[in-house]
Amino acid sequence: MTYSTSGLILRARPYGESDRLFTVFTREQGKTTFLARGVRKAKSKLSRKLAFFAELDFFLAKGRRWDIVAGVETGSNYSGILEGFGRMSAGFYFLELVDRFLGEHVADPRVYEWILFGLGEIGSWEKNEKKNHHPMFIPIMTLRLLAYLGYYPHLEDCARCHGRLDLSALFMSYLDGGVLCRDCQQRGGEGIKISGDDILFLESIKSELWQDSIEESKNKRRPSLLELVPSFLRFRLEQEMKTQKFI
Repeated sequence: MTYSTSGLILRARPYGESDRLFTVFTREQGKTTFLARGVRKAKSKLSRKLAFFAELDFFLAKGRRWDIVAGVETGSNYSGILEGFGRMSAGFYFLELVDRFLGEHVADPRVYEWILFGLGEIGSWEKNEKKNHHPMFIPIMTLRLLAYLGYYPHLEDCARCHGRLDLSALFMSYLDGGVLCRDCQQRGGEGIKISGDDILFLESIKSELWQDSIEESKNKRRPSLLELVPSFLRFRLEQEMKTQKFI
């Protein structure tokens, strides 16, 4: 039995003497693994087509353990990401996020469109990356993914006591999964001080108009959120993102 599907390669690893296993995020199946036979041989034509940062059309044959790649065609191509270290680091960071947070065979069209949008934005950065890459882009994209997956920080009231928040004294606690009031923070617990304006910004990322927050934040750094996102990821994953140190 053969079939086709579209997807992006998240990760690749050697298998056997000349084969390679590819972890692929597909539109229809979610995250899955395909086996490509013989692609580590020097004369393999298929290996050149199995590229990162491209939406690929896979033609597959059903296998016992993994489905086998019979052919590949390139759809949307974001190969410009590979032309600069900053772009490449951001691209692999997005791939790792999806690989770490999504389980096998859980299709999510929203996340699929999220990663296509993110790679498209990174691929459009000019070679002078500082001109195009503002520091809030990656935190915003990360938070939006967490919103899709149900891991977004709790903002409506105190995450610990559920009391009303005083916008003049707020602390974000990744251990409690959201914002703490002053009293709870003083009673113990790690927290990053944030402002009422930061809360409004976080709410905008959670809304359907979240892409507007990318444009609005180009000229405004938010140090508290730049500190929050890596800490939140570390807590959720129980380890450091491998690509975090490069972005």
